[in-house]
Amino acid sequence: MKLVKANWNTVLGIAAVMLTAFHFVLFQFGYLYRPKSYIVFFALYLALTTSATVLSIQWKQDANRISRVFGCVMPVIAFVYVVSLHVAFDLSIDYKTYHLRYDALLCVAAVVPSFVLFFIHNKIQWLRGCAVLFSGILVASFGYMLFILLIFVPLGESQILQTAYSPNHTYVAWAVSHDEGALGGDTCVNVRNISRDIPCLIGTLTARSETIWSGGWGAEPALEWEDDDTLLINGRRYPLADRRAANDRNNALYHAKLGVYVPQREPNAV
Repeated sequence: MKLVKANWNTVLGIAAVMLTAFHFVLFQFGYLYRPKSYIVFFALYLALTTSATVLSIQWKQDANRISRVFGCVMPVIAFVYVVSLHVAFDLSIDYKTYHLRYDALLCVAAVVPSFVLFFIHNKIQWLRGCAVLFSGILVASFGYMLFILLIFVPLGESQILQTAYSPNHTYVAWAVSHDEGALGGDTCVNVRNISRDIPCLIGTLTARSETIWSGGWGAEPALEWEDDDTLLINGRRYPLADRRAANDRNNALYHAKLGVYVPQREPNAV
């Protein structure tokens, strides 16, 4: 137990770094994590970050030098972790308007404890002063963004118009209308390969969706599956097998050209 107390911040830091790396790996393989219940997930998430912070404060006197260093750099680790969370966590929440607020709460639950650990374990006055200044700027920026979200986000509304499963339940396609009030809106059709879904803890690793059709707000696209690999949108064929092959070619070209992305398209293709 004494060893755990002495290295608690080190354990937290390494765990956060490993989880961050795992998020980027998920993104690379085209997956997102979707909890079964967003409320339960956030409750567990908040309990975990709070309890870890409380234990770090209680075991402050037992922390060794490396553990104190990890406590000082915890805000940096938390920032990178929050970035990774945005690429691997499904925040659509079925197009509910509160998903941005949920996103903000996830960020606060990670960043605030990291600054608490910084102030607890850091003894250098000028670093503490810089952290206070940075925290003030961060709080002011976040407060302004939250104020804007509270005013303008409720004006927008998204509605799923139609959902259609492929014959063998390999894919699901859905049409969703985004009404942004005075800002306009649009309608799009998304497709996701549900056969790739993997149960994981209290949620599911889901394959990322792809938008294959878009139109103006008020459009009502008719969805119908011709077969397990071909979707009909308003009678027009969209072969998913061809799209997968094109994506594979584009990915290969992306890596071959050292990151210069030049998609292969037909001369008259949109």
